[in-house]
Amino acid sequence: MRFLHKDHLPIHAMALWWVLWLTVAVSKVNVFVAPSWDVASQFVAFTLFFVLGHVIAVQLGGSAMARSPANDSAKSRSTFKIHYYLYAANWICLAILLISLQLSGALSEGFIEYFFKLRREESTGDSVTGSRLLDVATKVLVWPTAYTLTIIVLAVRIEQRRGMLALSILNILLFSYLWQVNYSLIYLFWIFVFYVLVGAARDLPVDRKALAFVGALMVLLVAVAANRFGGDIFGGLQRYVFGYHTAGFSFYDHHFHNPSSLLHQHSLGRSSLGFLEQLLEIISRRIDLGFVAASSENATFNNEDIDIGAFEVIPGNAFGTFLFGFYRDFHVAGIVAGGLLYGGLATHLLAKGRQSWPCTSAFYVLATSWMVGMMVNPIEQAHFWFSILLIGMLSVLNRGIRL
Repeated sequence: MRFLHKDHLPIHAMALWWVLWLTVAVSKVNVFVAPSWDVASQFVAFTLFFVLGHVIAVQLGGSAMARSPANDSAKSRSTFKIHYYLYAANWICLAILLISLQLSGALSEGFIEYFFKLRREESTGDSVTGSRLLDVATKVLVWPTAYTLTIIVLAVRIEQRRGMLALSILNILLFSYLWQVNYSLIYLFWIFVFYVLVGAARDLPVDRKALAFVGALMVLLVAVAANRFGGDIFGGLQRYVFGYHTAGFSFYDHHFHNPSSLLHQHSLGRSSLGFLEQLLEIISRRIDLGFVAASSENATFNNEDIDIGAFEVIPGNAFGTFLFGFYRDFHVAGIVAGGLLYGGLATHLLAKGRQSWPCTSAFYVLATSWMVGMMVNPIEQAHFWFSILLIGMLSVLNRGIRL
């Protein structure tokens, strides 16, 4: 069975991750309301169709990686010509972040003082930097750019560009501090996990520095979770590890069984356009057309707290998951098609990635997004389509690369 070959290890990890948390969600360990059988079956079907998409892609040629050279880093080094663009983008992002940090008071105030000030101001909707334009720029331009450039450098595996990689990582860390958020750190963690997994699948030497960095990120994420839970490590893990990975199942279950939920007002593919349709919304605002992207509607709707606690009142919001977007788009057919396409495309990109750094980069986008897909719907987030478009644009600028 070719689809069980170790070349597909990253795909196997993606599927097993969802199986793990779905199992936890229906167990007694879960502090949230367990998803009902009909909702649980949708998540199971989504995962199974992801696996089926993988199997189909392998049978149609996705296992071509097994016939490719084991180490493509030399070819990548000889044909990768766009590092000057990446350096320039990184330095621009760093400048914007430093200005934002200075204006927000993050550089002049203590960590605890800044943490509480930001959380209080976020709840009132005030600007962090004093400039709405700057606030938006860091979220929809700087963060997606830093995320994408980190992925590209790792996809190319150019050891001589470690400075470029360090600068991208620094920008992600500064963004996390500016907004006091952990999702960017979670993505950074998964980027390096899949960097290691892809290397193992391609029989590349073990990158001990990457493994050490993954461990350091784990410690940092635990520290962040504990800090947000008053220093309680166990409470932080329960809330920000178990809670974040299981709340989405209960959140979706609540809306699925609510006939008046926005979930049942089908958007016919618009939800999955995410950032692409949000660009039209931005243009619409300038000329007062009143157009609102479906993903923006979803975000506003899901931002309202609902009680998802099993034994006590536990308010939760923003846990839309992949299924919310796919179901809202095309009902159950959206879940089926979404799983099939995701599994097939991820497998194809992983296979083609031995000869194409853009394909490896795009695979990292799909893989990291998949791992957080039971928390939120990453396809609707700014970074997803932004990254895909930026990777495509840079691959065109980098002449000599075959996609």
